[in-house]
Amino acid sequence: MFAVGAADLGRHFRGDFIGKRFFSRADTAREDRKHLVGLLPEDPDLVLGEGAQLVEAPELPERGRVLGTHVQTWEH
Repeated sequence: MFAVGAADLGRHFRGDFIGKRFFSRADTAREDRKHLVGLLPEDPDLVLGEGAQLVEAPELPERGRVLGTHVQTWEH
């Protein structure tokens, strides 16, 4: 299971808040816990497919997978 918390999105809270119990779980403090990241391909025309493996090099183990994609058009 993969759960995303506010800290994964750069949000940090003090005091009471919804989701506080989530952060008290030992599983959310694990060093090897999966993290939500955003990817921006060097080629702006490339759309990563859902389920694509993320590797540093073909001979190295998988670092993660693309869970979802979204095409954003930017106007300059």
